[in-house]
Amino acid sequence: MSENTYNTDHGNFHMSRKSVKGAAKALRTWMRAAKFNPKKGYQLEQLLGQMGFEVSKTKHGDINDIFLSTSYFGIAHEQALCSIAPFVQKDSYLVFYGGGSGSCWALRFDPHPASGTIDCLSTQVTPVLDEDLTMILRVLKQPFPEFYRHLVKKYMPDHKKAANAKA
Repeated sequence: MSENTYNTDHGNFHMSRKSVKGAAKALRTWMRAAKFNPKKGYQLEQLLGQMGFEVSKTKHGDINDIFLSTSYFGIAHEQALCSIAPFVQKDSYLVFYGGGSGSCWALRFDPHPASGTIDCLSTQVTPVLDEDLTMILRVLKQPFPEFYRHLVKKYMPDHKKAANAKA
Protein backbone atom coordinates (compact mmCIF):
# COMPACT_ATOMS: atom_id res chain seq x y z
CA MET A 1 0.00 0.00 0.00
CA SER A 2 1.35 3.37 -0.98
CA GLU A 3 1.99 5.55 -4.03
CA ASN A 4 1.34 4.33 -7.57
CA THR A 5 -1.47 2.00 -6.62
CA TYR A 6 -4.47 1.36 -8.83
CA ASN A 7 -7.47 -0.94 -9.01
CA THR A 8 -7.49 -3.69 -11.55
CA ASP A 9 -10.68 -4.49 -13.42
CA HIS A 10 -10.69 -7.98 -11.95
CA GLY A 11 -12.79 -7.25 -8.89
CA ASN A 12 -16.28 -8.52 -8.30
CA PHE A 13 -18.09 -6.01 -6.09
CA HIS A 14 -21.80 -5.70 -5.32
CA MET A 15 -23.82 -3.57 -2.94
CA SER A 16 -27.58 -3.43 -3.20
CA ARG A 17 -29.11 0.03 -3.48
CA LYS A 18 -31.08 -0.90 -0.35
CA SER A 19 -27.79 -1.12 1.56
CA VAL A 20 -26.35 2.20 0.38
CA LYS A 21 -27.93 4.32 3.11
CA GLY A 22 -26.63 2.07 5.91
CA ALA A 23 -23.19 1.98 4.31
CA ALA A 24 -23.14 5.79 4.14
CA LYS A 25 -23.97 5.99 7.84
CA ALA A 26 -21.21 3.48 8.71
CA LEU A 27 -18.64 5.31 6.57
CA ARG A 28 -19.65 8.69 8.00
CA THR A 29 -19.24 7.29 11.54
CA TRP A 30 -15.78 5.91 10.71
CA MET A 31 -14.75 9.18 9.01
CA ARG A 32 -15.71 11.18 12.11
CA ALA A 33 -13.80 8.82 14.40
CA ALA A 34 -10.75 8.95 12.10
CA LYS A 35 -10.93 12.78 11.93
CA PHE A 36 -11.75 12.95 8.21
CA ASN A 37 -14.67 15.36 8.80
CA PRO A 38 -17.32 14.11 6.39
CA LYS A 39 -19.23 16.89 4.68
CA LYS A 40 -22.81 17.32 5.87
CA GLY A 41 -25.45 15.95 3.55
CA TYR A 42 -23.02 13.79 1.58
CA GLN A 43 -24.34 10.44 0.41
CA LEU A 44 -22.21 7.28 0.09
CA GLU A 45 -20.87 8.09 -3.37
CA GLN A 46 -19.78 11.56 -2.24
CA LEU A 47 -18.28 10.27 1.03
CA LEU A 48 -16.27 7.69 -0.89
CA GLY A 49 -15.20 10.49 -3.23
CA GLN A 50 -13.98 12.45 -0.24
CA MET A 51 -11.80 9.41 0.60
CA GLY A 52 -10.39 9.11 -2.94
CA PHE A 53 -12.78 6.58 -4.48
CA GLU A 54 -15.31 6.58 -7.28
CA VAL A 55 -18.18 4.18 -7.82
CA SER A 56 -20.05 2.73 -10.74
CA LYS A 57 -23.69 1.78 -10.51
CA THR A 58 -26.15 -0.40 -12.35
CA LYS A 59 -29.24 1.12 -13.92
CA HIS A 60 -31.11 -0.01 -10.78
CA GLY A 61 -28.83 1.96 -8.44
CA ASP A 62 -26.81 -0.98 -7.08
CA ILE A 63 -23.09 -0.29 -6.72
CA ASN A 64 -21.13 -2.72 -8.88
CA ASP A 65 -17.62 -1.30 -8.49
CA ILE A 66 -15.57 0.95 -6.27
CA PHE A 67 -12.29 2.14 -7.65
CA LEU A 68 -9.42 4.30 -6.52
CA SER A 69 -9.47 7.77 -8.07
CA THR A 70 -5.97 8.66 -6.85
CA SER A 71 -2.63 6.87 -7.10
CA TYR A 72 -2.29 6.47 -3.35
CA PHE A 73 -3.79 3.67 -1.26
CA GLY A 74 -3.05 3.73 2.46
CA ILE A 75 -4.39 2.20 5.63
CA ALA A 76 -7.13 4.86 5.83
CA HIS A 77 -8.41 3.79 2.41
CA GLU A 78 -8.57 0.18 3.52
CA GLN A 79 -10.29 1.12 6.80
CA ALA A 80 -12.82 3.27 4.95
CA LEU A 81 -13.76 0.35 2.69
CA CYS A 82 -13.83 -2.05 5.63
CA SER A 83 -16.25 0.25 7.48
CA ILE A 84 -18.92 -0.47 4.86
CA ALA A 85 -18.28 -4.24 4.82
CA PRO A 86 -21.52 -5.24 6.60
CA PHE A 87 -23.46 -3.70 3.70
CA VAL A 88 -21.50 -5.37 0.88
CA GLN A 89 -22.75 -8.55 -0.78
CA LYS A 90 -20.84 -11.61 0.43
CA ASP A 91 -18.06 -12.93 -1.82
CA SER A 92 -17.40 -9.45 -3.23
CA TYR A 93 -13.81 -8.34 -3.65
CA LEU A 94 -11.76 -5.44 -4.99
CA VAL A 95 -8.30 -6.01 -6.50
CA PHE A 96 -5.42 -3.52 -6.26
CA TYR A 97 -1.97 -3.52 -7.83
CA GLY A 98 1.23 -1.59 -7.28
CA GLY A 99 2.15 0.34 -4.21
CA GLY A 100 5.84 0.45 -5.03
CA SER A 101 6.33 -3.27 -4.45
CA GLY A 102 4.53 -4.41 -7.58
CA SER A 103 2.33 -6.65 -5.44
CA CYS A 104 -1.28 -7.48 -6.09
CA TRP A 105 -3.82 -7.80 -3.28
CA ALA A 106 -7.55 -7.86 -2.75
CA LEU A 107 -10.01 -6.73 -0.15
CA ARG A 108 -12.42 -9.62 0.33
CA PHE A 109 -15.89 -9.20 1.78
CA ASP A 110 -16.79 -12.55 3.34
CA PRO A 111 -19.01 -13.68 6.22
CA HIS A 112 -17.30 -13.90 9.60
CA PRO A 113 -17.34 -17.57 10.69
CA ALA A 114 -18.82 -16.86 14.13
CA SER A 115 -21.18 -13.92 13.57
CA GLY A 116 -22.08 -14.30 9.89
CA THR A 117 -21.73 -10.55 9.33
CA ILE A 118 -19.62 -9.50 6.36
CA ASP A 119 -15.99 -8.78 7.21
CA CYS A 120 -13.34 -7.07 5.11
CA LEU A 121 -10.04 -8.92 4.82
CA SER A 122 -6.90 -8.07 2.89
CA THR A 123 -5.31 -10.97 1.03
CA GLN A 124 -2.52 -11.43 -1.52
CA VAL A 125 -3.55 -12.24 -5.09
CA THR A 126 -1.72 -14.83 -7.17
CA PRO A 127 -2.30 -14.35 -10.88
CA VAL A 128 -3.61 -17.40 -12.74
CA LEU A 129 -3.83 -17.56 -16.52
CA ASP A 130 -7.36 -17.85 -17.96
CA GLU A 131 -6.46 -21.18 -19.59
CA ASP A 132 -5.25 -22.58 -16.26
CA LEU A 133 -8.31 -21.36 -14.38
CA THR A 134 -10.57 -22.88 -17.04
CA MET A 135 -8.71 -26.20 -16.71
CA ILE A 136 -8.96 -26.12 -12.88
CA LEU A 137 -12.68 -25.44 -13.09
CA ARG A 138 -13.23 -28.26 -15.59
CA VAL A 139 -11.49 -30.68 -13.24
CA LEU A 140 -13.70 -29.56 -10.34
CA LYS A 141 -16.95 -29.62 -12.32
CA GLN A 142 -17.70 -33.34 -12.09
CA PRO A 143 -16.79 -34.24 -8.49
CA PHE A 144 -17.78 -30.91 -6.90
CA PRO A 145 -20.58 -29.29 -8.95
CA GLU A 146 -21.69 -26.81 -6.24
CA PHE A 147 -18.12 -25.66 -5.59
CA TYR A 148 -17.56 -25.43 -9.35
CA ARG A 149 -20.64 -23.20 -9.83
CA HIS A 150 -19.55 -21.01 -6.90
CA LEU A 151 -16.07 -20.49 -8.37
CA VAL A 152 -17.37 -19.77 -11.88
CA LYS A 153 -19.79 -17.19 -10.50
CA LYS A 154 -17.11 -15.60 -8.32
CA TYR A 155 -14.09 -15.61 -10.63
CA MET A 156 -15.36 -15.91 -14.16
CA PRO A 157 -18.77 -14.24 -14.42
CA ASP A 158 -18.10 -13.24 -18.04
CA HIS A 159 -16.44 -16.51 -19.04
CA LYS A 160 -19.08 -19.11 -18.19
CA LYS A 161 -19.07 -20.51 -21.71
CA ALA A 162 -15.32 -21.11 -21.56
CA ALA A 163 -15.59 -22.78 -18.17
CA ASN A 164 -18.48 -24.96 -19.35
CA ALA A 165 -16.65 -26.08 -22.47
CA LYS A 166 -15.94 -29.79 -22.67
CA ALA A 167 -12.45 -30.88 -21.72
